[in-house]
Amino acid sequence: MNSIKKASIRTMYILGIDGGGTKTKFTLVQTDGTIIHELITPTIHYLQVGLEGLHDTLKAGLEKVVHDSGISLNEITGCFVGCPGYGNIAEDMKQIEASIARALADVPHAVGNDTDNALAGSLADDHGICVIAGTGSIGLGIDDNGNRYTSGGWYYTFGGDEGSAAWIAQHYMQLFTKQSDGRLPRTELYEYMKQKHSFKEDSDLIQKFVIEHGDNRTIIAQLATDIGVLAKIGDPYAIALFEEAGTELASLVRSIYTNLNFKDTVRVSYAGGVFNSGVFILDPFKEALSDLNVEIVAPVYEPSLGSVILGFKTASISVTPQIIYNLKQSIAN
Repeated sequence: MNSIKKASIRTMYILGIDGGGTKTKFTLVQTDGTIIHELITPTIHYLQVGLEGLHDTLKAGLEKVVHDSGISLNEITGCFVGCPGYGNIAEDMKQIEASIARALADVPHAVGNDTDNALAGSLADDHGICVIAGTGSIGLGIDDNGNRYTSGGWYYTFGGDEGSAAWIAQHYMQLFTKQSDGRLPRTELYEYMKQKHSFKEDSDLIQKFVIEHGDNRTIIAQLATDIGVLAKIGDPYAIALFEEAGTELASLVRSIYTNLNFKDTVRVSYAGGVFNSGVFILDPFKEALSDLNVEIVAPVYEPSLGSVILGFKTASISVTPQIIYNLKQSIAN
C-alpha cells in the first residue's frame, strides 16, 4: 500500500518598510501577523542620499533582513515602501520607483509616501487625517470616499517642514543667536545651549553645526530634544516655540480638512518624535483645532506597522482581526 505524503505548508511573509527623514525601519511579519524581525537603517530620503543611496540602503537592508531571519527572498509575498519625498516632485517618481524596484529585485511591492504608513498605522487603516512631525513635517488625509489630500512637506531649505524637529531646532538656534547678541533677553535657553554643546564662544554654534556637520538636517533636528528639556523647566521661549509648532502642525490638519469631504467627526492622529514632547505640543495643537469637527486620537500603531498593513494589501491579503491581534501580541512580547 502506497503511503501518501502530506505537503508541508510553506510560511510566507510580509515586509513593511517605513522611511523617515532620519532612519528607515524594516519590519518582517508572517502572514498571520506575527512579527519576525525588525531592522533600523539610515534614511532613504532621495533628496538627502540620492537615488543610489536610496537603492543601496534598501538593497542592503533587504539582504540583512532575509539573512538574519533565515528566510528566502521568494517567501516575501508582499512589501510596501513608504518613501519620504515620494510624490512631492512628479518628475522624480519614476526614477524613485525604478531605484526601489532594482533594490527589491523580485519582491512584489508597492511604493507610497511615508505619510501612507503613518496614516495606516495611527488610525489602523481607517480614513481620517494624520500629521507627521519627525525630522520633517507633512499631513495626509483620506475621506469617506477615498479621496486623498496632502499638506506640508515643503522641504526645510526655504523654511518648510513647519513644526518639525528640524524647524524647531532651527528656531532654537535663532533664539540662541538673538539672546547672544542682545536682541532678546537671556534665559535658561542661552546657558543650556552653551553648556550642553560645550561652546567656548557663542560663535562655536556656526563652527559645530554649519562647518563641522555641514548643515546636516538630521543632526540639526536632534537639537529639538533640547527644547523639550527647556520647556519642562519652564523656559518661556521654549514653551512659546512649542506653541508655535503646534499651531503650524494644526494648520496642516485644517488645510486637509477643508479640501476633503468628511461626513462625520474626523479622527485626527499623529506620528513622529516631536509628539513625544506631550502636552507642550499636543495642547496648542488641539487648541488650534477646537473649532473643527475633529477628534484628536492617540495613534493605534506606529508608522512601521502601518507599512506592514499596507504590505498585506499589496499581497491582496485581508487584514483580519486575528492578524491585528497577532500584531498586538508581537508588540507586547
